[in-house]
Amino acid sequence: TPQYATSFSSGYLFPPIPYKKKNAGTMSNASYDKLGNPASSGCIRLCFRDTKWIYDTCPIGTPVHVVDENAPAGSVPEIIPERIKDTAHNGWDPTDDSPESPYNK
Repeated sequence: TPQYATSFSSGYLFPPIPYKKKNAGTMSNASYDKLGNPASSGCIRLCFRDTKWIYDTCPIGTPVHVVDENAPAGSVPEIIPERIKDTAHNGWDPTDDSPESPYNK
């Protein structure tokens, strides 16, 4: 299971963006840039900041409401992290609060 992945319902997850290896700095930039778009068969993929917030803040049993993508405009805020443009930071989630992240230097 990826770091900070949290399950809800039967077999559904809030996982972070996939990493190529089990260490920071190996994130798939292409996967990060899919945030806000369908990319799996049931998981709701989130950036590091959001998966960590859920993991740290929401106790087991917290209700999860999945909203229909066809909901009326404005009824659900759309918060999609900015796309990665700086190739010098390839492999790092810009929302990762790790001191090793080049975004935090």
